[in-house]
Amino acid sequence: MKQKYLILNSDDQKELIIREFTEVDDKEALLLLTEEKYDIEVVNSAIKKGKTALIYALRTENLYPPDLYVDKIAESVILMSGEQKQSVELLFDDVDLINNKDK
Repeated sequence: MKQKYLILNSDDQKELIIREFTEVDDKEALLLLTEEKYDIEVVNSAIKKGKTALIYALRTENLYPPDLYVDKIAESVILMSGEQKQSVELLFDDVDLINNKDK
């Protein structure tokens, strides 16, 4: 199964939004599973404390990606912050997650 995470800044730059999508049966469309919004000041504070603190801040009851995914999400949030990017899209395939556990 494939997942997509869309990470974006709100128009007013006060929130970070993460949307999680998953592949549906027809394998061509993605379905929105969840959307989480984070106060940008909380995110920036977590970034200053390091990636582990950011991961703790990003994981919620509704959005709890596997370690491999959340690590890349956190890296992308850090890069977005530093480069002033508006959005980042990450694509994952569960086959890669399974293969990575074998290493």
